[in-house]
Amino acid sequence: MSDNPRDKAEHALKQADRAAKRGDLVQAERWTKVSERLVDAAARLAQTPQQMDDLENEEARRAELRRRLALFAQADAEIQQWEREFETYEAALAASLANNTEPPAPLRPHPAGPLGEEESCARY
Repeated sequence: MSDNPRDKAEHALKQADRAAKRGDLVQAERWTKVSERLVDAAARLAQTPQQMDDLENEEARRAELRRRLALFAQADAEIQQWEREFETYEAALAASLANNTEPPAPLRPHPAGPLGEEESCARY
Protein backbone atom coordinates (compact mmCIF):
# COMPACT_ATOMS: atom_id res chain seq x y z
CA MET A 1 0.00 0.00 0.00
CA SER A 2 1.15 3.51 -0.76
CA ASP A 3 2.13 6.07 1.88
CA ASN A 4 -0.18 8.59 0.23
CA PRO A 5 -3.04 9.51 2.62
CA ARG A 6 -5.44 9.74 -0.32
CA ASP A 7 -4.72 6.13 -1.33
CA LYS A 8 -5.06 5.03 2.27
CA ALA A 9 -8.40 6.86 2.52
CA GLU A 10 -9.67 5.09 -0.60
CA HIS A 11 -8.57 1.75 0.87
CA ALA A 12 -10.35 2.55 4.15
CA LEU A 13 -13.54 3.40 2.24
CA LYS A 14 -13.35 0.10 0.38
CA GLN A 15 -12.94 -1.69 3.71
CA ALA A 16 -15.96 0.18 5.08
CA ASP A 17 -18.02 -0.83 2.03
CA ARG A 18 -16.99 -4.48 2.42
CA ALA A 19 -17.86 -4.45 6.12
CA ALA A 20 -21.24 -2.83 5.41
CA LYS A 21 -22.01 -5.50 2.76
CA ARG A 22 -21.16 -8.19 5.31
CA GLY A 23 -23.48 -6.50 7.79
CA ASP A 24 -20.64 -5.68 10.22
CA LEU A 25 -21.73 -2.17 11.17
CA VAL A 26 -19.07 -1.73 13.88
CA GLN A 27 -16.25 -2.37 11.40
CA ALA A 28 -17.99 -0.24 8.75
CA GLU A 29 -18.18 2.66 11.23
CA ARG A 30 -14.53 2.15 12.23
CA TRP A 31 -13.28 2.17 8.63
CA THR A 32 -15.46 5.18 7.79
CA LYS A 33 -13.88 7.18 10.64
CA VAL A 34 -10.41 6.10 9.55
CA SER A 35 -11.22 7.22 6.03
CA GLU A 36 -12.46 10.61 7.24
CA ARG A 37 -9.28 11.19 9.23
CA LEU A 38 -7.15 10.27 6.23
CA VAL A 39 -9.13 12.61 3.97
CA ASP A 40 -8.54 15.41 6.49
CA ALA A 41 -4.82 14.57 6.54
CA ALA A 42 -4.70 14.60 2.72
CA ALA A 43 -6.42 18.01 2.70
CA ARG A 44 -3.92 19.42 5.19
CA LEU A 45 -1.02 18.05 3.16
CA ALA A 46 -2.44 19.61 0.02
CA GLN A 47 -2.48 23.01 1.74
CA THR A 48 1.13 22.89 2.92
CA PRO A 49 3.73 24.28 0.54
CA GLN A 50 5.76 21.73 -1.36
CA GLN A 51 9.16 21.07 0.19
CA MET A 52 12.15 22.03 -1.91
CA ASP A 53 14.67 19.33 -2.47
CA ASP A 54 17.65 19.42 -0.13
CA LEU A 55 19.96 21.32 -2.47
CA GLU A 56 17.44 24.08 -3.17
CA ASN A 57 16.55 24.20 0.51
CA GLU A 58 20.23 24.53 1.43
CA GLU A 59 20.69 27.33 -1.10
CA ALA A 60 17.61 29.12 0.23
CA ARG A 61 18.94 28.87 3.79
CA ARG A 62 22.33 30.19 2.72
CA ALA A 63 20.73 33.09 0.87
CA GLU A 64 18.60 33.90 3.92
CA LEU A 65 21.66 33.73 6.18
CA ARG A 66 23.59 36.07 3.86
CA ARG A 67 20.64 38.48 3.84
CA ARG A 68 20.43 38.47 7.64
CA LEU A 69 24.17 38.94 8.04
CA ALA A 70 24.08 41.91 5.65
CA LEU A 71 21.24 43.45 7.69
CA PHE A 72 23.18 42.84 10.90
CA ALA A 73 26.32 44.48 9.47
CA GLN A 74 24.28 47.46 8.28
CA ALA A 75 22.60 47.84 11.68
CA ASP A 76 25.97 47.58 13.43
CA ALA A 77 27.43 50.30 11.21
CA GLU A 78 24.44 52.57 11.92
CA ILE A 79 24.79 52.03 15.68
CA GLN A 80 28.52 52.75 15.59
CA GLN A 81 27.84 55.95 13.63
CA TRP A 82 25.21 56.99 16.19
CA GLU A 83 27.65 56.32 19.06
CA ARG A 84 30.24 58.58 17.40
CA GLU A 85 27.54 61.25 17.00
CA PHE A 86 26.59 60.78 20.66
CA GLU A 87 30.19 61.35 21.81
CA THR A 88 30.37 64.51 19.69
CA TYR A 89 27.00 65.66 21.03
CA GLU A 90 28.07 65.11 24.65
CA ALA A 91 31.28 67.07 24.10
CA ALA A 92 29.37 69.92 22.44
CA LEU A 93 26.79 69.91 25.24
CA ALA A 94 29.49 70.01 27.92
CA ALA A 95 31.22 72.89 26.10
CA SER A 96 27.98 74.84 25.76
CA LEU A 97 27.23 74.40 29.48
CA ALA A 98 30.77 75.43 30.43
CA ASN A 99 30.66 78.52 28.19
CA ASN A 100 27.01 79.34 28.93
CA THR A 101 26.12 79.24 25.23
CA GLU A 102 23.31 77.78 23.16
CA PRO A 103 23.19 73.96 23.47
CA PRO A 104 23.63 71.87 20.31
CA ALA A 105 20.66 70.57 18.33
CA PRO A 106 19.11 67.41 19.76
CA LEU A 107 20.67 64.14 18.77
CA ARG A 108 18.80 61.98 16.23
CA PRO A 109 17.04 58.90 17.66
CA HIS A 110 19.06 55.74 18.21
CA PRO A 111 18.79 53.31 15.26
CA ALA A 112 17.72 50.49 17.63
CA GLY A 113 15.07 52.62 19.34
CA PRO A 114 14.86 53.86 22.93
CA LEU A 115 16.14 50.66 24.51
CA GLY A 116 19.21 50.67 22.28
CA GLU A 117 19.88 54.27 23.29
CA GLU A 118 19.69 53.40 26.99
CA GLU A 119 22.13 50.53 26.49
CA SER A 120 24.56 52.66 24.46
CA CYS A 121 24.39 55.60 26.87
CA ALA A 122 24.94 53.35 29.87
CA ARG A 123 28.44 52.50 28.55
CA TYR A 124 29.57 56.13 28.79
